[in-house]
Amino acid sequence: MEIARPDGVLTLADLKRRKACVIESETANVWDLGDDVWALEFRTKMNTLPKELLENIDHIRERAEAENKALVLYNEGPLFAAGANL
Repeated sequence: MEIARPDGVLTLADLKRRKACVIESETANVWDLGDDVWALEFRTKMNTLPKELLENIDHIRERAEAENKALVLYNEGPLFAAGANL
């Protein structure tokens, strides 16, 4: 059974179809949601948080701040994050 999606609700698939990627890297993508808001999507296995991703998040946060963008962490899937990859 498909769940109805209210008007104005975006999915990651919608953003990918619009090619709204602002930053693309091995560990994360940043998508432009509009209204000066970016969504940061993890790209690691099981959405773990390795050192490289944490460093990348810091660089992305700095760029978002410099460009006056709000930044939200966003993922679609069964796991938001599996935790730190120590």
